[in-house]
Amino acid sequence: MLCPRVNKTSILIRNFSTSIKANASRQVVEPRGKFTDTTTLLSSFGRSLQEKCKIEDWNQLFSSSSRDFERIGMTPQDRKYLLWCLEKFRQGQYPESFAHEPSPKKEFRGWGPRVQHGKRVRGLLRSGEEPAPKR
Repeated sequence: MLCPRVNKTSILIRNFSTSIKANASRQVVEPRGKFTDTTTLLSSFGRSLQEKCKIEDWNQLFSSSSRDFERIGMTPQDRKYLLWCLEKFRQGQYPESFAHEPSPKKEFRGWGPRVQHGKRVRGLLRSGEEPAPKR
């Protein structure tokens, strides 16, 4: 009689698992410190988010989702960075501790060519080529 027992267990698991799938509501934090309005907060995040994100209301900023920022016209990288920064601010951290500029663009695409700046980086040396400096 294993089947009836499994069915009861699966019903219990199904009941509990569906309640876990519901998204938690986004917590709207109170303005703190020198961050009293959205433009000050967004400018402290950097990457000129105060120009890209046109939300003026504090509650609306903290309750917005990625779809809402997409409708405004923000790029995926900016949306991801903004949501990450807002979550860090919710957790009590200040932007000075986590905000950073984007990494610079790569000089060489992908893994890079075999010869970079006249030095062989990958593959066998051919006549006249210098080996890459040891790191």
